[in-house]
Amino acid sequence: MSEDYVVTMGSQLSETLMMLDHPYPNNTWLSEIVEEKCSGREGLDEDDFQAVVRTYEERLEAQVKKVFSAACRKGSDVTSAEHIPQLLRQLGVPLMIGAEGDVARESEAINFDQFVDIFNEALSRAGLSESEHTRLTEIFEACEEDGMVTEQQLRTALSWQEYLMKLAGGKEAIDKIVAETVWRIRQGSVTPDPADWGKDLPATEPVRPATPALNYSDRINAPAFFAAARVLHERVVEGLRTVFERLGLDPGGTIRCTSLVPVIEEIGFIGAVQQGIDKFRKGRAYEQSTELTFPEACTIVVQYSQAEGLSQDDVDDIRAVFDRFDVDCSGTLGTGELGPVIRWLGYQPSQYRIYDFCEEVGLTEDSLHDLEEFKTLVARYLKNSLEGARSAFQSSHRLKVLKLDDLLKLVGYEPTEDEIEDLMRQAGGENATFDFREFKWLQFCHRQRVRQTMMQNGGFTSMDYEKHRDNFKKGDVHGRGYVEQKVMREILNGLFPSASYDRGRHVRIGQMVKDADFDGNGTFDFEEFMWLMRKVTEEEDRIMLVKGLQLKTQLGYKQTEVKQFRELYKAADEDMSGDIDFEELQDIFANIVNMTNDAIRGLKDVFQQVDDGDGQLDFWEFLGLMRKLQDVNWCNLNGIVNAMG
Repeated sequence: MSEDYVVTMGSQLSETLMMLDHPYPNNTWLSEIVEEKCSGREGLDEDDFQAVVRTYEERLEAQVKKVFSAACRKGSDVTSAEHIPQLLRQLGVPLMIGAEGDVARESEAINFDQFVDIFNEALSRAGLSESEHTRLTEIFEACEEDGMVTEQQLRTALSWQEYLMKLAGGKEAIDKIVAETVWRIRQGSVTPDPADWGKDLPATEPVRPATPALNYSDRINAPAFFAAARVLHERVVEGLRTVFERLGLDPGGTIRCTSLVPVIEEIGFIGAVQQGIDKFRKGRAYEQSTELTFPEACTIVVQYSQAEGLSQDDVDDIRAVFDRFDVDCSGTLGTGELGPVIRWLGYQPSQYRIYDFCEEVGLTEDSLHDLEEFKTLVARYLKNSLEGARSAFQSSHRLKVLKLDDLLKLVGYEPTEDEIEDLMRQAGGENATFDFREFKWLQFCHRQRVRQTMMQNGGFTSMDYEKHRDNFKKGDVHGRGYVEQKVMREILNGLFPSASYDRGRHVRIGQMVKDADFDGNGTFDFEEFMWLMRKVTEEEDRIMLVKGLQLKTQLGYKQTEVKQFRELYKAADEDMSGDIDFEELQDIFANIVNMTNDAIRGLKDVFQQVDDGDGQLDFWEFLGLMRKLQDVNWCNLNGIVNAMG
């Protein structure tokens, strides 16, 4: 080709127009203009290129003016702001749900120049809302190189919330959007209109698998990146429309705000309560509305999902607790901090419940989590903890309020008698009944109360506070208002006996004892005593969780095997307290082996070997028991385990 040509036909011409603020060139127009202006030539010189661009822009302006003029009242050169979304749709830039407010103007009358500005703004964002475009821009800029991202980076950016992704069709749908994005870039046919996607692909075009290890050469520019995100949003809305219709809600009519709870539950947030949704809506669009249109309802549901169901107050609470434990200001916390963080937020899980949750979501002892990841973990914990309670309502839609204590323990709380009595009064008295949604509200109220109590008690629940106060009184034998250091160490050894066998832990606790003596007088008043109790408790939580996560590797178990054993253990430990006795252990094995007298004696012998002396097995002792039983192939246990999975 002659060097006189500065731009070749096809994709290079489209890319050049993108640089001139035409993010989504109309290739049909370009082909027609080139055919008219430069027929028979291999490329465009500078004069040709300027002529093509000028003609393209004139045609675009004429099209915009034609659409705008048709919407103007007769004899008028202005149109109403309410027509703007429809006009943009006609021009191939349909706005995503929630973006209409971004293009609205204070004046109801919009003239042509104002409309052009609105059109260009909407086009530059691919029809996305301002907030969503800003969010995606930050993601794009964080990973772009020379203004491009890879397919895998696009795929990661589109995987933004688990439940919303399911609505859009899941991982397979995202793979298809990524593949089509690459194909459209090659064809020069990227468009911000989701209606154009999915129908032009040739039948032979392969959809490549989402394999992170593959390094595809195709690169994705910002307009294509935003267009792909716009398509995904449309798929989510289509999924939400199906959910609304399945629940008997008419997308074409008005939707009461109270109907949002079943919608949000349906997509996966089983912990949603009306008061929590109202709290989330505070300060957002449609805050005062009691009835919503489908687009308005979708906007709230999507925003709620993106925020993992957390209100701004919730986020502020999590951030405050996160910062409390981020002592090195690294911006990350280890997995070992998960238990203390969750407890400070008002939950009351046992050490085993936290461990089980970590195994369930695939955390390791070395995992580090920033604030955003911790927010997601907290939201996931609430969902997981409520699953057991929800199953209790499957056989009976409503339960007697006398079951409230058992249900709260099933979820992971340790309510006091006073707390249960208050909740029962709130539910309507001891003869009242409640359904699962009402139980969630009672659980929500209880957690708020526990959180407030812990703030007042320096990080302890009412029950733990009373336990430690009793220990302090026992140590303060002369009633002087303090305990001596020797007594302090005796109390700690009684509460945390295993620490005395671990030199590293013993040294760390010794340092905490020194740190707790604020005035350096060698004694501990009640404030110093409680500070030390909290520090040592949190330290033991971290150590137990990390050791628990390490144990499977030390015993030679795989993740899948530990999952099987957790299911066995849960069969006897329904409230996930983290302790089972020998009778409960027998019940577990009675379902899978023939419990003869010899089998019981063999099991009892191994039980005594792994038990720390309290007559109960925590899950980590249970894992050790399983290892010993498998090493001797007790009752053909290896064959049974292999058959299980």
